[in-house]
Amino acid sequence: MTMVSPLTKGRTVKVFEVLESTRSNPANPIPRGAMLALSFPDEKVWDDAYEWQHGEEAMVPLTITDPKVDMQSAQRARRN
Repeated sequence: MTMVSPLTKGRTVKVFEVLESTRSNPANPIPRGAMLALSFPDEKVWDDAYEWQHGEEAMVPLTITDPKVDMQSAQRARRN
């Protein structure tokens, strides 16, 4: 899912579901099945890789209000 950033003009937010974590921060663990909204500059949104700069908008607080998306994510997390 993609959408215009609600915080910064010229950025696009892509929503990802966490399927696997390669590193974990004990102070801020991200569980499998969590949804993350990441912000990219419009011209970089479809690039294969992107590295955020210090102070740049990266993660955007977003509430997923589509119950179908929430249920699908919860079901996949339980299966894994």
